[in-house]
Amino acid sequence: MDVSDLVESTTHASPSPDGHYIAGLTPDHLYVYYASTLTIASSFPIDNSTAPTTRSTEAPVIHWTPCSLSVILQTSSHVSLYSLANTSSRVKIANGSASLGRIAIVDVFGEDVVVVWEFGRVGIFEVGRGRVTEIGELKTGIGSLKAAWGIRRIKGKAEVLAMLCRTSATDILSLVLSSSTTPFTTISLPTTDAQSLAWSPSGKWISILDTPLSAPGSAIHIYTTDGNYYRSYPSTTSTPSEETYTLGPLRQSWGPNHLALANADGSITILSTTTFSPIHTLDPWAMVEEDTSAVYREQVSSKGDRNWAYLGNSDDTTSQLLSSYSPALEMKLDATGRYLAFRLEAFPETVLVWTLPSSKPIFASQTQNTTMAEDEAEKYDDRGSLIVFHHHTTIKKLQWHPTISGLLLTHTEDNQIYLSSTVGEINAPLHITHPFSTSASSSTSSTTVTELINIHWATSSTILITTKRRGWILAYPFGAPSPPSSPAEPQFSADVVGSEEQGDNEEDSLYDILSGRTPLPELRISDELPVDSEDEGEKEQGLQDTFRGKGTAGTIGSFEY
Repeated sequence: MDVSDLVESTTHASPSPDGHYIAGLTPDHLYVYYASTLTIASSFPIDNSTAPTTRSTEAPVIHWTPCSLSVILQTSSHVSLYSLANTSSRVKIANGSASLGRIAIVDVFGEDVVVVWEFGRVGIFEVGRGRVTEIGELKTGIGSLKAAWGIRRIKGKAEVLAMLCRTSATDILSLVLSSSTTPFTTISLPTTDAQSLAWSPSGKWISILDTPLSAPGSAIHIYTTDGNYYRSYPSTTSTPSEETYTLGPLRQSWGPNHLALANADGSITILSTTTFSPIHTLDPWAMVEEDTSAVYREQVSSKGDRNWAYLGNSDDTTSQLLSSYSPALEMKLDATGRYLAFRLEAFPETVLVWTLPSSKPIFASQTQNTTMAEDEAEKYDDRGSLIVFHHHTTIKKLQWHPTISGLLLTHTEDNQIYLSSTVGEINAPLHITHPFSTSASSSTSSTTVTELINIHWATSSTILITTKRRGWILAYPFGAPSPPSSPAEPQFSADVVGSEEQGDNEEDSLYDILSGRTPLPELRISDELPVDSEDEGEKEQGLQDTFRGKGTAGTIGSFEY
């Protein structure tokens, strides 16, 4: 396995959304590297006076804006925004007296920065005006603040912030446009105790998952982007009249064409994204040996050598696992929606990949040959198939390749990384070696293990492996790319950074804005995505230039809340 040289960083590195850059942090500087050559593209000095206080043990977090032109550095006490177009400019947001608690989450929302404090309060920092507006308070006590909000980002359409709140024992769904600090709609939900909110990948639907105790009532509620109620599952008409004691779904996970629900009894229900009715159901206890394609088990020697043993299509552990009635954890659908990877609560070291059943033809020709119809019926698989990988230690993270179907990246608690393919001929997972891995012998000793903070696909052919203290590297599972003759210049978007030939462009460049050549109220944190011709009618009016002629405060420097 080809890997890059080690790059120093005191916290996790973060790749830009377009894959051109990687941002890393040292005690004195924030560095932005070219992903292709690992040379420095930009550097920003860090003001040590704004370092996290002693009460906070959290490391700073690095975020990128959607346009890959600015980097956000977040700590519990402040947020700093750095522009690649003008390295001498910076926007700083201080938490002040921390009356709302520490800063927990930061994200870019249109032309502003949305901040969530540790107790659920949400505020929007209007960068162009240098002020903050509180817009609501997230529902807490449901496991994670991230489960109570989300931003829709779809090419050519307005960004929408969805928040799950609770007022007077009633769950509330609030929707805010990126051009406003006031919700354009607020909906009272029919839930008993909503647990999570999630946007569909297409941005057309919002799903609200209710508590499992809501059974036999509706467990999932679907709303449109503008807040209109669409459908619930199960529908109220299908609720049995007799009293039942079953629990509802515990978790939800969106895919390109499906919505997966992990049920309390260990089954998984797949809903269609058009009618939101069940089209597939996985009952592990009903699976037979013929339904399991392959079973692999990782074996580790006393010296730390690792290899995978092929166990056919069943073994004692697999049989026990399938009959455990344990709920699914961390469900992930791949890029095509064909494969679902998940773990079970009772077997956290095992990865199961379910190949979803093929769709049965809905329409058939009246003149269709009877023999052909019988052949098609035989090809239809009503249960799908399973692939089982028994790892040596607990699984920490699962992630599918962003574009290649059936390519799964697995990260374990002992800092091992594996790449598995579930398409075509199934082989044992590929072990990706890296300098941060921990041998089996040292994992049981008192030696401190270097924790891997983040592992994910930086590009379609590159894996970013980063730690908290020892730095980061890039791994190339498909082979290291040939080095370019010279580093590429930053790929600034034409609608964000202009040139002399674009003097008639209506959009002002980010460089001119940050350097003071144009009015500050027109500062853009995220670039406007091009609008397809068929979507022009759907784009919200008034979002292209939120602050034109209305800003009064500067954005270069600091302001405190």
